Amino acid sequence: MPLTTSGNLPLPIRNIHSAVLRGAGIRVTSARIATLRLAPLVLAAHGRLSPQLLHAAAVEQGGMHVSTSAFYNTLSTLTAAGLLPSTPAAHASATPAIVSVQE
Repeated sequence: MPLTTSGNLPLPIRNIHSAVLRGAGIRVTSARIATLRLAPLVLAAHGRLSPQLLHAAAVEQGGMHVSTSAFYNTLSTLTAAGLLPSTPAAHASATPAIVSVQE
């Protein structure tokens, strides 16, 4: 079931990712939103997440100006919160608790 506003209208994509972060008690930043948006694409293409792969995907997608070091810090934070898988083996078999939404 998609996240909705109090009036039961679907939230815009950025707000969905913001709601996921807030729900986990994590401050919302553009790097964290970008990581949640790109993680499903990177996992599907490479079977793992890394700051370098996330940065390359951000450049490829365009419009996201996030440094590799920001992705490094964000990956650590989101993995520790359980929003992303933590091990390479888990990437292939587990369903991460990330919100995958197509624009």
